[in-house]
This record gives sequence, C-alpha cells and structure tokens, in this order.
Amino acid sequence: MDFSSKPFLLDGATGTNLYRAGMPEGACVEKWALEHPDAILSLQSAFVDAGSNAVLAPTFSANRARLSHYGLGGRVAQMNKELVALSRRAVGGRAYVGADLSPTGGFPRPFGDMTFDELIDIYAEQGKALMEAGADFYMVETQVSLAEARAAVIALKRLGAGPVFVTMTVDRQGKTMNGNSALACLIVLTGLGADAFGLNCSTGPSDMLATLRELAPYAEVPLIAKPNAGVEEGEDGYRYLSPEDFAAYSADFLSSGVTILGGCCGTGPEHIKALREAVDKCPPQTGAPVKRDDVCIMAVSEKEAFIFRDEPELSRPLACTENLAEDIMEAEEDAADILLVELNAPEDIETVVENSYMLKLPLCAASHDLALLEAMAVQHHGTLLIDSRSLSDRSAAKALSERYGCI
Repeated sequence: MDFSSKPFLLDGATGTNLYRAGMPEGACVEKWALEHPDAILSLQSAFVDAGSNAVLAPTFSANRARLSHYGLGGRVAQMNKELVALSRRAVGGRAYVGADLSPTGGFPRPFGDMTFDELIDIYAEQGKALMEAGADFYMVETQVSLAEARAAVIALKRLGAGPVFVTMTVDRQGKTMNGNSALACLIVLTGLGADAFGLNCSTGPSDMLATLRELAPYAEVPLIAKPNAGVEEGEDGYRYLSPEDFAAYSADFLSSGVTILGGCCGTGPEHIKALREAVDKCPPQTGAPVKRDDVCIMAVSEKEAFIFRDEPELSRPLACTENLAEDIMEAEEDAADILLVELNAPEDIETVVENSYMLKLPLCAASHDLALLEAMAVQHHGTLLIDSRSLSDRSAAKALSERYGCI
C-alpha cells in the first residue's frame, strides 16, 4: 500500500451524508448503517467513482465504550467485521478499505475515572476485530486528546496492525480541546510508530493549512489533511464551501508537504471529485525539508513541544512522594529544562500520573528497574526521557525508544 509517493485521496464525510440519506438524529450510526446497507454501498461507491483511493469503513464509534450507550457493547467484534465487509462490497476491489477508530468518550486519570490500561484495552478489542476483518489500514481520527490517541496507537501496534494513520482535531491556534499542541501530538505519536499523521475536521481548510505548514518541517512521516467543508462566518455560524472552493486549497496543501487528502463533515462525492481533478493538475511535490540538523532534542510535556538546540538542563532528582506537586513547581521555578523523577516502586508510577496535570516541562525518569521505566513510558503522555546512567544495560533504553519513542 503506497500512500507516500503521490497524492493519496481518502473519502469524504460519512455521518453528515447518512443524515441526508435519512438517518435520524441520535441514532447509533454503526447499527443504522448495518440496517440500511444501501446507504453505505451507494455513498462509498460514489466516493470511489469520484476518485478516492480509499474509503473508511463506518466503524467510527464501534468501540465498547460507545456501543454500550446503545446496549451493544457485547457486539464489538461482530459489528466491526460486518461494517468492514460492507465497505468491501461498496468499493468492489477498486479502492482500499480503512478501519476507522474514534474517541471513546472516556478520560483516563487524573481527569477521569478510566485507567489508561482500560482505554488501551477498549481500542485493542476493536483493533483485533478490525484486523480479523482484513482492514487495509487503520485511521485513528477526530482525536481531541493526546492521551487517547496514544492509547489507540499503542493498542494497534501491540496487535501488529498497520499502517496506522492518526489525525487530531484542533482549533485555530493548533490546539486540541485538551490543550495539546499539534506539534506535540506529531512528535509523540510518530515516536510510538504512527505511519502518517495529520488533522481532520477542525475549522475548515484555511486554518488547517496554516497549522500543517508549521508541522511540515518536523514531520518524518506523510502528512494528512482531511478538513471539513465548513467556514465560520461571524454570527451566521457556518456555511459549507462549494466543491470548487474546497478543492482550491489542494495545491497549497501539496506544496506544504501533505500527501494524503480527504474531506470531513459536509464533504460529499462532489467535493472528492473536485479534489481529484485539482490534485491531478498539480505538479509533483518534494515537500518541506525536515528541520533536524540543528536540533539536539525534540521533547514533549503532556501539552507542548520543546525543541532544544543545546543540551538541556535537568532538574535535581525528584522523589515520588506526597510532596511531588510542590517539588515540581520548585524545579520549574529553578529554570530547569527537564524534570528528573526517580522511580523506585510501582506506586511511584501512580504518583507521577496523579500529578501529571502539574507538568509544564518534559519528563525524564531514572530507575534501576527496567519494568518501572517501561510502565512510565506507557503511562506518560509526553515524550519520556530516560536517564540511561541508571541502567546497567544501555541497550534496554534503546528498546524503549523504539517501542515508545523514549529519548
């Protein structure tokens, strides 16, 4: 599956087009799609006719947490397999079929009642069903939390699923609803092994283009742009762009390094047709050069990206005690670049997690116990730096880097 050497077109909206086809408000989209297969068959066939190289199976909310709201939590495997099969029928071998995974609606601690491991398990259950269904790739999309996006990618990578695409939804400032910057998401998720990264939905193509231009110099994977067709217009709310106006952004997206394009809310086959015609007229693009030559370390707190061009300064070692919050504030006031915590027992991981909302700087962990370092790498939603001086086997730190993007 080649999605990096030339413009690769995804499909347009599913939900808004199903509403136009008669799906009632508040319906379980996945259940309605299975009960009205002709709606999906017609829509996705039209997307392929319009020029889509791939469609997304309507598995957006087919995870246990979402389906449970409709009393369908026990049908995750069955529904995902049937929905992928439905999309296979629609494309008739003319396009790839991607699996679509969306937010669960749950929040991991310390902001919610769900543990991060429970969140990973929800995505693993859906991912396993999608693998068994034979999905060609996996699209983790409309993510508003870096933590939840991490859970999905970790689950899929543990299953051996791929390729894995991830798209976040951001505001005009390039921030998710949870306050994660787009660059922070790019660094962390590609460190976990995401094969392509980008944005979907958000506030329309113009604002998305501006954010992706900022990301392009730091991206080492293909970039994705899947904007909605809405443009905000003051007190009048949103209007939808015409297919021609929507497609007019394609040349700028391609010249900015984007190679995977599609549409989100409000886009139909007519938008994809205009997009296909526009990209086919564009000359081959080389994309933006990756800016890494003068970078020492690119690290992420749970919210922001930090680009260090000189060796960063570590804080004094912080013990994981009941005073950790106060110690974090003191270390940040001391002008440290990176916070260094000492991990000596499993309870220390929980202490760091419970105080994660305090972290404004990247985190470095020191421990003689490799299992503790790996647990921290899973639970920390930024880039975990490892003080390899604490390990007798330096190759172990390299293994964590390959698995979780640790530094």
